[in-house]
Amino acid sequence: SVTLLLGDPFLRTQYVRAQVEHLLAPEEQSTAWHKFDLHDVSVKDALTQVLTVPFLATKQLIVLQHVESCSDSEARTLTSALGKCPAFSYVILDSDTLPKRSHLYAWCRQYAQVKECAQLGEEQAFRWLKGELEHARIDVTMAQAQYIWQRCGENPFIVQQAIEKLSLHCTAQTTVSQEMIDQLVEEVYVTDRFAISNALGRKDAYQA
Repeated sequence: SVTLLLGDPFLRTQYVRAQVEHLLAPEEQSTAWHKFDLHDVSVKDALTQVLTVPFLATKQLIVLQHVESCSDSEARTLTSALGKCPAFSYVILDSDTLPKRSHLYAWCRQYAQVKECAQLGEEQAFRWLKGELEHARIDVTMAQAQYIWQRCGENPFIVQQAIEKLSLHCTAQTTVSQEMIDQLVEEVYVTDRFAISNALGRKDAYQA
């Protein structure tokens, strides 16, 4: 199974996380989930893992990041191997964007699934944020949730860090105040939140 994953970096991260939880048992997630950044790892080395039987698991999930960096010959090597992808390997080709005239995109349209994640909308963002706060057992009002979202520069990656920090200071009996939010959640000033979101999605700490 091969999926080409494009679009919003945060939504792609969420999709991969959902696939890990769906495909792999908790005890398999440390040994049967592999990520390869094709900026740093050769296509040949990544494909070795795709073709390797997983250790102590019946299947494995492999994420190949930055597939747009492949040369034409590398893309053809990749698609040739993925055309014979073993049943135990689930492969996600992860990219911000991929030229529609490229060999890799055309192959994926014909032989794989293509999932395009649109930009995270405000309504979707608040629904996600509410769920994350409830999961962390942090009791806040909707107005406070919106305040956290705005204070984090409307960036879901930074919001996740804020939720982790709040969860360390909150118990079921804690009443979250705006003063507490101001103390624990650093305000982010963003001129282009999508540029920063993309940088964080690439783990580009210097640019972010």
